[in-house]
Amino acid sequence: MTLPNRKLPLSLVVPTHGRVELLEQTIDSIRQQTLSNFELVITDDSQEGKDREIIAGFVREYSQKTNREVKYVFTKPCLGQSANTNQGLQAAKGKLVRILHSDDLLCKEGLQWEVEQFAQYPSMQLLFSDCIPFESETNLRFDRTPKLRLVSAAEHFRACLSHQTALPSGMVLRSDLLNRVGGMREDWRFLCDWDFFARSLLELATTNQYIGYATAGTYGWRVHPDSTTGHYWRHHFLEHQELMETWTRELPQVADLFVDSIDFNHFINKGHSYRYQRLWQDVEKLFTKDRISALPWLTQVTMQKPFRKIARKWARRFVKSRIRNRLRRSSKVTTNSAENELANPVEWETKKQDNLVITPMYEDTGVTADTVIAQYDNTFNLWSLRDQLANAQHIHLRHPNFNRFYQRTLVEVLKHLSPGKKLTLSFHDNDLMTWFGLKALVRHHFADCFTLVSQSQSPSEGTRRGFSFWDITYRCDKPVPAHYRDPHSGFSLGILTLGNRNEQVQQMIDSIHENCQSKFEILMMVPKTLDAFAGQANVRQIEFTDEDAYGWITRKKNILCMQAKYSDIVISHDRFKFTKQFFDRFDDWGYAYGIAAARISLPDGSRALDWGVVRGENVTWCPGGLLNYRDYSAGSYVPGGITMIRKRFWENCQWDESLYWNEHEDVELCRRAQREGAIIYQFPGKVVTATDRWVDENPIIPFNDRVDLGFIRDAA
Repeated sequence: MTLPNRKLPLSLVVPTHGRVELLEQTIDSIRQQTLSNFELVITDDSQEGKDREIIAGFVREYSQKTNREVKYVFTKPCLGQSANTNQGLQAAKGKLVRILHSDDLLCKEGLQWEVEQFAQYPSMQLLFSDCIPFESETNLRFDRTPKLRLVSAAEHFRACLSHQTALPSGMVLRSDLLNRVGGMREDWRFLCDWDFFARSLLELATTNQYIGYATAGTYGWRVHPDSTTGHYWRHHFLEHQELMETWTRELPQVADLFVDSIDFNHFINKGHSYRYQRLWQDVEKLFTKDRISALPWLTQVTMQKPFRKIARKWARRFVKSRIRNRLRRSSKVTTNSAENELANPVEWETKKQDNLVITPMYEDTGVTADTVIAQYDNTFNLWSLRDQLANAQHIHLRHPNFNRFYQRTLVEVLKHLSPGKKLTLSFHDNDLMTWFGLKALVRHHFADCFTLVSQSQSPSEGTRRGFSFWDITYRCDKPVPAHYRDPHSGFSLGILTLGNRNEQVQQMIDSIHENCQSKFEILMMVPKTLDAFAGQANVRQIEFTDEDAYGWITRKKNILCMQAKYSDIVISHDRFKFTKQFFDRFDDWGYAYGIAAARISLPDGSRALDWGVVRGENVTWCPGGLLNYRDYSAGSYVPGGITMIRKRFWENCQWDESLYWNEHEDVELCRRAQREGAIIYQFPGKVVTATDRWVDENPIIPFNDRVDLGFIRDAA
């Protein structure tokens, strides 16, 4: 779909089909918005001409009373929910686009609050909110202040999207995301919004983006008999089944979305269980005669072989009427006031801007500040939120020992803090990390940068209570290491070659020129000057004149780093090509690292030796392996084919020049770096290698978030 240029801060798109009485109430709630500068788009596919006349009259009246921009869009009747919404999205010209269904109501501060969240979190591309359900506007009361949670798009997809989605009336997104995703699919009548939300999340998940998830408070969702569920319940079942079938084929190809096949199958099975649960919930709402007429179809779908067990489970629950009780509890609304909130507003709390909470849990008791919900594993990355971390005076990191990635999690937060900031770590002691272990880790990774301010109990109390709960607060007194802080000035790309692969080297150079948008230089380490590359733009040849009978690779790499003039160095052998995605991923992954491994694939797309692990202490020959990209190990290392290293990091951690090629020189560098407090990073950008003779000798190590399966100590 082609979308217009965007100027206004927000466009509110309201698709409608008749129901003019309810639409009038919706427009009245829009008229009372405290946000003044936004555009209203009423997109109409009403069948009756008189309804369209009334709706057009509402639009004129709204324009006269508010002086806001408003447009009425009608092309033809009975377009359907998705097509009608799409024509509204196409007409919208705001930088933010929000959808509100024509029977739902906005809190008067709702749009203002949502726009403020996008202003406070510039990297946030999508915000969705829980609803306040209501049966009548007389018992709707907006008496709660929304709380924002920033959630990894990939994590929310994994946790929820097979069995639940965001309501369209609670969804706001930036126009550039809408441009990339496009509109809703028009061949579906019911789950078009689910598919739209899922595609939006997947688009953001590929670049490690966070989305906003707000608690209820900005809008009310009307519960009434004239629901599309009563008309399209079969569509819901069949479209969800098609969605699961599509995802079964396509999602395994999305990098990092699932840890392994077990994780993926769990996601899909939750979807199948939801579909039959929802089927019986919908059937229970039908009139008896409609239920009876649906029996043949119900029998057919519930006897489908792959899902027979799930179908029988939910059929039994239906018979016992447990679903009815759950629905009644979940749709209970506040009725303690007969006053309409639109006439009697409740003051919202003023949100504190100086606190930020980071947690791995959606429901974390006691959390009141803005919250980042993150997956604690090797993909945990806060670069896109670095401005918010910089602005917050006090960071709360909760449950850092939630799994065995506690060191990786701790460093990811602490490296973004500057002098004067405070960090409180809240956690229960467990078999992974205790309170005194945490103190040792802070010192190990950041030496004298942080000072202990307080802890919630004495060592004797903690010991007496066993695995108890701790609040430990640190203050940042000195800047963290420079390689985490230094701005990006450009790329120095070093190529190690013996002069016998000139065609492949030229392809490397061409791929850099074609895909790198940053400043860059290309440094070639050569035995003698190669005429084929003389005079090429941004290419400088460095002759290696030392004795090289044993392959003095460490000396060569150190020379390339020493002569590099830019902040970020990439050293590789002469068999790679750089993709556009490699350079683009720095925008969201960032430059707060010391040393990192890139992702490498063979020409056929299969994985090459990239995120490696050596299973031992590196004093003898040890078996190696490949880690899952979401895994981290005490034995992690950067295979020497291509190494990413920051200039300031290299200045303090260079290759050991007593080691030659194939003497575990890269493993030694990484082990030494880890002993000195560094993290070995895995960068999600991809390069392509022409060959890889080592990959078959390195099996993939299974992912485990409790035990480091990639590291086995050498026998004494």
